[in-house]
Formats: sequence, structure tokens, C-alpha cells
Amino acid sequence: MGNLRDIRRRIKSVKNTSQITRAMQMVASAKMRRAQDQAVKGRPYIRALAEVLYHLQDEIDTSNSPLMQTHGGADLVLLVNTDRGLCGGLNANLIKMVREQAPENAHYITIGRKLNAALAKLNERLEATWSLTDPLSLLELKPVFDFIVQKFKAEEYGRVFVAFSGFVNTMVQKPVFRQLLPIEPEPLMNMAKAGGSSLDGADAHKQFLPRVRSSREPEPRDSFIHCQPWRKTAIPA
Repeated sequence: MGNLRDIRRRIKSVKNTSQITRAMQMVASAKMRRAQDQAVKGRPYIRALAEVLYHLQDEIDTSNSPLMQTHGGADLVLLVNTDRGLCGGLNANLIKMVREQAPENAHYITIGRKLNAALAKLNERLEATWSLTDPLSLLELKPVFDFIVQKFKAEEYGRVFVAFSGFVNTMVQKPVFRQLLPIEPEPLMNMAKAGGSSLDGADAHKQFLPRVRSSREPEPRDSFIHCQPWRKTAIPA
């Protein structure tokens, strides 16, 4: 009887563990979907900006923008990593690429805390670090942008780079190292030509703005934005 009781107790324990792991899997799946949506939802805006840049390329004057002017100063690297581990080789591949491509004696600022210890072991100079919430909001990023722009305008830094893990899909993330400042027109033009050459100036904006439905058109069942015509109403005295 003792052995049978132990077996039943173990069966019950395994079932309880299975329920816990199933609940953890559901939570992890929801977080993964939310992160994936957040990673891809900004791409239409990037394409729209690229198209606007493509049609305004003849009007760009680098002398009028302080963010496009070159000057002396140290190099700064913005390293975007995670706050925690358990993400495979995501951070390891990122710091490996940074060691290969970052300028020598560069200063660092980080979003995420996981690679701060790695930078300390490499005797790199860490100027500032931020830990942001998930999902991320633009308001939280403003202090990071203000820090970079103010230091660059003050000529404390001559070049600013960003290193991050580029999202391909849920299983593949590729480390990316790019220059942020000074803004170089040629890479922007290449991106703009790739994204904006397919549309002319009259139609470039249409796929990014909500279209007002005609009164004769049937109301779409699966639309997310319903634009109602504006009506003038009397203002009470």
C-alpha cells in the first residue's frame, strides 16, 4: 500500500507540474506575440518616411542640419540589449559583433542591464544606462534621444553608433551595427530609393492615411478605422 500511495502522490505531482508549465507556456506565447507585433508595427512608418525622403532628396541641405554635420569628438555606441538572460545567444552574439565593429576607445550607453557586466570586464567606458518597460513607449525613449543629441551638438561626441538585435522572425535575430550620427545622406538615399521609388509623388501618401468612405460605398466589415464626415454643429450660447 505504501508503494501505491507514493505512485499516486507522484502522479498527482506530475499533473500539477504539467498544469503550471502549461500556464507558463500560455503566458510566454502571449508575450512573444506582443513582442513580435511591437517589432513589426513600426515598419509602415519607416517606409512612409523613406518615401517622403525620396521625394525630397533634391531639397536636402546638410549645412542646415546640425545632426548631419561632421566634427571632432569621441565615439559613442548605444548598445540595446536585454535586462535578463535566458534568451539563448542573443546577447552573446550582440557583444561579439560590438567587439568586432565598434571603434577603439569608444564610450557606451546601454538600454538594458544584461551586458553592463560584459562591458566592465572589457574595461569599456559606460556613460549611462537605462532600463525600459515592456511594452516600450516613445516617452521612455526621449531621455535617451535627448542625451545623444545634446552631447553630439555640444561636440563631445563626433560619431554615434547603435548596436541591436534585428528582428527577422521569432527564431532568428541578427545583430546589427549602424551609424546614427552624423546622419549620412547616401545610406538614407539608398533606403529611400528602395522604399520610395515604386510610388510617385501624388500617390506616396495614400496607403498610409485613412480613406474617407463614400456614402454610396458599403461599410467594410473588417476595417479597423471608420472615418465619419465632419458635420458643422451649432455652438450653444
